[in-house]
Amino acid sequence: MKLHRYILVFMDVFLVVLCFFLALFLRFEGDIPVEYANNYVTLVPVIIGISGVTFVVVDLYNRLWEYASIKELVAIVKAVSISIGIMIIAIYFLNLGKLPRSVYIIAWLLGIFFIGSSRLWWRMTREYLMSRKSLKRVCIVGTSDEAVRAAHLVKSDLVGFVDDDKRNVGTSIMGFPVLGTTSRIAQVINAYNIDEVIVARIMKSSGLRTLIHTCKDLKVVVKVIQQSNGGMIPKLRQVNLEDLLGRAPAALDMDSIAGYIANRTVLVTGAGGSIGSELCRQIARYNPQKLLALDCSENNLFELEIGLRTMFPALSLEAILLDVKDLNRLDDCLRIYRPQVVFHAAAYKHVPMMERFPSQAWDNNVIGTNNLLTCVQKIEVERFILISTDKAVDPANAMGASKRLGEMLVMQANSSNPGKYSAVRFGNVLGSRGSVIPIFQKQIENGGPITVTDPEMTRFFMTIPEAVQLVIQAGALAKGGEIFVLDMGDPVNILELAEDLVRLSGLTPGEDIEIQITGSRPGEKMDEELFTSEEQLDQTTHGRIFVSRNGHFNRFEVERLTQRFFGERAVSSISDFKAKGSK
Repeated sequence: MKLHRYILVFMDVFLVVLCFFLALFLRFEGDIPVEYANNYVTLVPVIIGISGVTFVVVDLYNRLWEYASIKELVAIVKAVSISIGIMIIAIYFLNLGKLPRSVYIIAWLLGIFFIGSSRLWWRMTREYLMSRKSLKRVCIVGTSDEAVRAAHLVKSDLVGFVDDDKRNVGTSIMGFPVLGTTSRIAQVINAYNIDEVIVARIMKSSGLRTLIHTCKDLKVVVKVIQQSNGGMIPKLRQVNLEDLLGRAPAALDMDSIAGYIANRTVLVTGAGGSIGSELCRQIARYNPQKLLALDCSENNLFELEIGLRTMFPALSLEAILLDVKDLNRLDDCLRIYRPQVVFHAAAYKHVPMMERFPSQAWDNNVIGTNNLLTCVQKIEVERFILISTDKAVDPANAMGASKRLGEMLVMQANSSNPGKYSAVRFGNVLGSRGSVIPIFQKQIENGGPITVTDPEMTRFFMTIPEAVQLVIQAGALAKGGEIFVLDMGDPVNILELAEDLVRLSGLTPGEDIEIQITGSRPGEKMDEELFTSEEQLDQTTHGRIFVSRNGHFNRFEVERLTQRFFGERAVSSISDFKAKGSK
């Protein structure tokens, strides 16, 4: 047997010997007669030998007592009963010195109790030591209701809170102190040996970035609290890139959105893409009469259809494999389904690729948009919303120029039709295919290096769900002819973004992952803008949606952009736009 089993045998035998003494003591109420005391002393070697051998033979020690349960208690009762039974027989036949019969009964009860209690003590001690070993010391950032909910999740590990408001320092929440201010998080971590920091409030990106850097330097884990879909049970998760944007969830006017989507046939082009697929998911929640999901990629369309039918089994869905460049088939399709609301998200958007193949940007983003506008005007669509981009502002590349031309076509269509035709312009979205973030993430997975074109370059970012929410909300605000501009927050430095992604992966930029500066590519701007110098923005009724006052068709601008980025072949075709739009 192993050493710890010898220790257990010794302990159990000692307990049995003690039980017999206590049984005598209880039987005679502390006044043990000399005769029985002498007999007890004589029987001690017998008790030791029989109990020790019996406990080993009945397999009392080939068990994991750390997980002691009812089965182990039954084994103890069996072992004690057999050992005392053998003692009674041996003492009777060998005439070794008798004890009162009640002493055996009391010793049997005490033996079961003491040996069973020793196993329970063994298990409880191990669990306590293990819990102490795995115990975390947690600090929560924030003192709001979210912080209280986070506290309930980690109450056994919680040390206290930190908050931006100095007046809260020294107070307590749920009996736990506010230890200091967020700006002194490093001192709090060191003073109270904090292992984990939970962020339970919206923080500005700069503040959260500083917090993450500080905690990483001190080897402290950072998590955030996240509501589940039902909003009732909060969960803790790792910090992700969306948190670094520091944006609170967008407030939506659900009634106004449902007012133009519910019980209507809604078409989404580019439905298999990042924006298009999210549009479909969010539109489906507003009970459209029918959702038309149109895309030219069979794989994207197939995956979208499977996902939508799983998420929304009652949704009337039509997945349409079609290219917006195919005017005749597009016209036939729209005459059949006659959508009342159209979200046009189909577009080529990869800047360097479109610089290499500007004719594709023209055919897809300009001709495709014009084709769609030609068709929807014939069926007198109620609303048309073009998904545009910040690269359409003073475009420096073919992709941006093609989207600006698309805006111009929408403005032209609005001027000659009863429906409401508008565009929504916003910057980069996190996770969009072909954007910089998935590229950086792939480079990190491959061990680097990360390639950044210029250390001073900045871009606007928002999450895909937020962008789509605001697009749908803008559709409710549309009166026709607007270019809506979404509030993207502050521009993000691309180099800092790359460094943040490295840190969120648990690595150190410059050490674990190299960052290389490659120089700007053709068509890239250092900084993007959301509106031109000629445009003036007005606030709408929604705090994150603005509208350009100068949204109108400008033939001079159309000709200039077409000549500059797409050449003579394209210039010769723009004369057809106005005629097509009026049909």
